[in-house]
Amino acid sequence: MTGRRGLVVLLIAVCLPMLAGCPAPGAVTDVDRQRVAVLQREKIVGGATEKANASPGFLISSRLPPSRGKVDGRIVGTVGATPPASAGATVDAQTKTSARTDTAKALATLRNSGWTVYFVGCTPPGDTAPLGTVRPWPYAESDRWLFDAFAYKVIDRVSYFADVQGQATDTGRAQVDFTLLAPNEHETVTTLFPDAPPSVSPAANCVESAVEPTALTHAGPILAMSDTGPKPGTAAPLAPTGFR
Repeated sequence: MTGRRGLVVLLIAVCLPMLAGCPAPGAVTDVDRQRVAVLQREKIVGGATEKANASPGFLISSRLPPSRGKVDGRIVGTVGATPPASAGATVDAQTKTSARTDTAKALATLRNSGWTVYFVGCTPPGDTAPLGTVRPWPYAESDRWLFDAFAYKVIDRVSYFADVQGQATDTGRAQVDFTLLAPNEHETVTTLFPDAPPSVSPAANCVESAVEPTALTHAGPILAMSDTGPKPGTAAPLAPTGFR
């Protein structure tokens, strides 16, 4: 799911002395470790099919954006036929319904554990974004339906973020993945949702409602938390849409 944001952070394990901006001692702080531990205790993480990946936030250099803490994993995954039955094959109704239903269950888990699900979107197969486009949604792929949701939760004045994505492919594969993010300790602002986007109604969005989506549709602001924060000493731009 990080591919949808188009933001890739490389942690350099060994830094040569001549390379400017080498990590300083304490690049990963106790606060960053504590915040990722908060995410690891979330109920949705406990439902992962395998042990979820967890990495605390870190800072390579004061000149670079800090990486935010992350926990990601898969809670549903079924293997479909390979390859597709024919060129240009479509996603069958059963696979689509399965991925959508399992995504709805993941959202129920978030809602029941204190998260505010403020965005839900459904994207049919297609190429709607030019190459290189960076935006939270939509990010269409030619061989699958995508079911996306964003949520936030505030604990001790720190905003945590959840990104859930269900996929139904033309090979009959259905899966649901999640990514949870936490602000880096070096960020000057940790309440990243001061505008408190309201919850979208389960009865009025394309994943949780009884109405099967047939086209691109969404409910709620197209707003997500980025994998990286602003450079140390600067505040995150709190735009109404896009990335924070």
